[in-house]
Amino acid sequence: MLNKVYKPTFVALAVLTLLSVLLGACATPTPAVVQQTVVVQQTVPVQQTVVVQQTVPVQQIVTTTPGAQTYRAYTFTGQKYPDGTTVVYMGGMSVDQQRSLEEDAAWFKQATNIDLQIQLGDDAKFNAQVAAGTPPDLYYCSTPGLQAADGTFAPIDQYIDKSFLALYPQSFVDGFTGLDGKLYGLQFGGWFPVVLVNTKLLQAAGATVPNTDWTWDDVISIGQKVTKDKNGKSPTDAGFDAKNVSVWGFWAGWFADDIVAFSNGARRLDPTGTQFLVDDPKFIEAYKWWASLTTTADVMPTPDWMSTNGASASDLFMAGKLAMYAEGIDYNLFSTADSKLGAGNWKLVAYPHPATHDLVLSRYQGGACMSSKTKNPAATVQALEFLAAAGYPTYPNLWLKNSDVVNYWQQFYPFLKGANYADTMTYSLAHIGPEPWNGSAAPFNVDRYTQGWDFWTKWTDVRNGKLPFDQFDFAAYAKLANTDVAAGMAKDLQQVQLLPVWKDALQKLLDQVKAKTG
Repeated sequence: MLNKVYKPTFVALAVLTLLSVLLGACATPTPAVVQQTVVVQQTVPVQQTVVVQQTVPVQQIVTTTPGAQTYRAYTFTGQKYPDGTTVVYMGGMSVDQQRSLEEDAAWFKQATNIDLQIQLGDDAKFNAQVAAGTPPDLYYCSTPGLQAADGTFAPIDQYIDKSFLALYPQSFVDGFTGLDGKLYGLQFGGWFPVVLVNTKLLQAAGATVPNTDWTWDDVISIGQKVTKDKNGKSPTDAGFDAKNVSVWGFWAGWFADDIVAFSNGARRLDPTGTQFLVDDPKFIEAYKWWASLTTTADVMPTPDWMSTNGASASDLFMAGKLAMYAEGIDYNLFSTADSKLGAGNWKLVAYPHPATHDLVLSRYQGGACMSSKTKNPAATVQALEFLAAAGYPTYPNLWLKNSDVVNYWQQFYPFLKGANYADTMTYSLAHIGPEPWNGSAAPFNVDRYTQGWDFWTKWTDVRNGKLPFDQFDFAAYAKLANTDVAAGMAKDLQQVQLLPVWKDALQKLLDQVKAKTG
C-alpha cells in the first residue's frame, strides 16, 4: 500500500521539481529585462537637455530687451514705447514727399511702436494751432527763432541721444541752439552751391575745362573765351556786343550775394544776425568781383538782359547758351543736364573762390523743433532723430558725419559717376560754411527792420552798369541798416513777450549794436 501511495506522490514531486527547475530557468531572463528598462531610463537626461535649450538666455534677451534695429542712418535700441504713443510732425512738402515719409513712418512704428503722423502745414496753420493750444509735436523751421524765445518751442537737451548728436558738426548744432544755450531742434538735409559746366562748349572754344577746385580768375579767363556775341566776337574783341550775346560764359547763382563774401573771408551779417557788415573791406572786394562779371569782364548776363530776354539761367544752360551755371544740389537738374547735353558733355565742379582765400560755401537747410505742448517729449525727440537720419527727403542727410551721400546718389543716378560728382561733393563738403539767413538772434526780424532799405535796388543798378561801382556807398548802407536794426530791436524788446533769459541776452546784443552805430 505504501508503495502504491508514494509512487504517485514521488511522481508528483518529481514533476513539481522539474517544473520548478523549468520555471526557474524561465524566470532567469526577467532581471535582464528590468535592467534593460533601466538603461532606457538613463536616456531621460538627454530629453532634459533639450528642455534647457528652449530657455537659453538669448531668447530671454529678445523677449525683454529688443536688439538694435536700423533703417538707413537711424538705429533704434531699447524698449518699445507704450501702445497709443503718437507724435505729429508738420511741415511743408509735396504730396509725394508726404507719401514717402508715411512709408518711412510705417517702419518707425514697427520698430518703436511710435505712431509718427505726417501733416502738411505752413506758418499760418502752425500759428493757428498754437493759438488753439493744439500744436503739432514737431514743426519744420529754419531755426528756433522767436518760437524758442517766447516758449512755443521747448529744449530737447535732456532727451537727445548724445551719440547721435555727435554725428553733427558743432556749427550745425549751434544753428539750433538758442541764446539761452539750450538745444531746440535738429537740422535735416540741405544743400549748397555747385557749378554745372558744359565741357563741350568749352572745348569747342579752346577754353580749359576747370578742375573741381578753381578760382575767380579762372572764371573770367575761361568765360571770356567761351562768351560769344551774335557776330562770334568775345568780350576781349573790339566791337563785342554785350546786348546781343548768343553764348554766355558764367552764371554766379542767385545765392552770390552771400557766397562771394564768404569765400573772401567776409559776411553780410554777423553770426548773431543783428549787425550788417557790408562795409568790411573784404566784403567790398568780393562784391567788386561779382559786379565785374557783368560790367567789365562781360562773361555773365546782366539782370536787365535776363529780364529783356525772358530767360532763366537753367534754360540757357540746357539750350547750350550758357557754359558754366551755378546752382544748388539738385538731382532732377543733374538728370536733365545729362539728358539734354549728353553723357560726357558736362560735369560738376565746386563753386569758385578767390586765389587768396580758400572756398567757404554757404549752406541752406531747415530742421524741426519740439513743441512745448508735447505730451511725450522722449518719443517726440526719438521721432526727431528718425526724421533727421532716415526720413525722406532728408536722407541721406548731408550734414551727418556718417552719411554716405556720394555712393547713395551714384547708385540712384549712375550717370553721376561720369560727371565728376564724387570729387565735387567730397571737396565741397569739406568747405561748408555758415547758414546766411539766420543768426543766433533770429527772434529779431532784421528784414522787417530794414524795410525801405534800397541796398539791393542800387546794387542791381551797379550790376546793370547804370551806377559805377565806386559810387556805391557801402559804409553809408551799413550805418543806415544798423541804425534801423537797433530801433527795431528796442521796439520788439518792449512789445514782444519773451522768456527772461532770452530777453536779457537780446538786450545785450542791442547794446552792442547801439555802441557800433553811436
